[in-house]
Amino acid sequence: MQMGAEMSYTTKSWSSSLTFNSILAMAALANLVWSWLIRPTVPERENFQRNPLPEVCHLHMSDEDLAEHSVFVIGDIHGCLEELCELMKAAEEFENNILFVSVGDLVNRGPDSVGVVRKLRNMGDRVLAIRGNHDESSIREARHFRDDPNYELSEKYAWIKNLTEADFRYVNSLPYTISLPTLNSVIVHGGLLPGVSLENQKLNDMTNMRNIEINEDPFVGETLVASNKHSEGEPWVDLWAGPEHVYFGHDARRKLQRARFATGLDTGCCHGGQLTGVFINGPHSQTFLNVQSKQPIRVD
Repeated sequence: MQMGAEMSYTTKSWSSSLTFNSILAMAALANLVWSWLIRPTVPERENFQRNPLPEVCHLHMSDEDLAEHSVFVIGDIHGCLEELCELMKAAEEFENNILFVSVGDLVNRGPDSVGVVRKLRNMGDRVLAIRGNHDESSIREARHFRDDPNYELSEKYAWIKNLTEADFRYVNSLPYTISLPTLNSVIVHGGLLPGVSLENQKLNDMTNMRNIEINEDPFVGETLVASNKHSEGEPWVDLWAGPEHVYFGHDARRKLQRARFATGLDTGCCHGGQLTGVFINGPHSQTFLNVQSKQPIRVD
């Protein structure tokens, strides 16, 4: 186990790129105006997998909901149950009253996706989780398997056969974001576009984005567009100026990311890296803990 008790923020300097800053500011403003204009006519939201939406897409936790818990946010688990249990145990050596929060991608790739789902589900209100892109695709496959007895699951999704009805309902209920206003924090799997309300963010962007591009829109000028590709645009964390601090996953290639207003916690546990978590309040706020993966090292 390794620990970092202090977070030293590092941000990308844009001092030599005033033009880009101006474009970014205008694009964020355009996104905000466009988001406000279309709000009255927003069609029913739909995710990329065409899954039914959870009852709550954006969960808001009040100070009363937190009930003086220490909040510990955990990066992408991907079926690594043993490492999850080890990290939780390590966190409990620091605090007794912990609310664990997962940034999504509970399943796939690791050895025990069902075990992870069941572990979190059985912990009840001691844990919260959001859905990631792998959770989303697994819900799709589980729906097909449930609806069609002849549907053939690929090897990647064979574990779905062992899900109980309660397990399926749990994964299907996961929201896209968790907001903690009293901690000035938001939990999302992929990322967020600046200048767009949570209600107007595209669901697929929140589970899949890694970068942001600046595109020209014929109606509103320059706008920000999410991309899942590292080769397109800029890392979205470099463009996110708060005020909320965002905790996210989904980007194992960049490993632990510590920007001024965003913290990326996917450190590639399922690839032989680490499973990482951080306290975001309480006496150990911004203390990072990680455990070494027991999975073979591989390149995604």
